Amino acid sequence: MDQEDKKILKEVLELSKENNSALKKMHRSAVYGKIFKLFYWAVIIGAGVWSYYLLQPMVDQLLKSYNEISGSLQSVKGMGDSIKNLGGSTGGGIKIDPNSIPPDLMKTIQSILGGQTSK
Repeated sequence: MDQEDKKILKEVLELSKENNSALKKMHRSAVYGKIFKLFYWAVIIGAGVWSYYLLQPMVDQLLKSYNEISGSLQSVKGMGDSIKNLGGSTGGGIKIDPNSIPPDLMKTIQSILGGQTSK
């Protein structure tokens, strides 16, 4: 081998060492990136599961309260419909004959209403 071949061989060796070093850094970076990505998703999924267990009793109580209120509103609506239907098929409400009310009850009603009477 002559001098020029040895020089080229040394350059190739130096370039190979540089490439090897760069490849090792790239591999290390890829491994750390995978580890970080795994940790990242573990934190996100863990936070979601932790939040579910933390908030689940509150959500259950909120849904229970909502269902109770909804049921109460339905019963109030049902009572309103029942009151409307007390008047019979005409839907006119409760019809009371003023002559059938006892006089002492009529005086009490008039005193409550401030002396007003309906005709």
